[in-house]
Amino acid sequence: MVSEVDSLSVNTIRTLSIDAVQKANSGHPGLP
Repeated sequence: MVSEVDSLSVNTIRTLSIDAVQKANSGHPGLP
């Protein structure tokens, strides 16, 4: 069972990863 905090943390990390890739204008937007 995944807690609400866990899924929220995963979503936050994904969003930050996407933002970092877009700001760098490199890498694959599918991370992670």
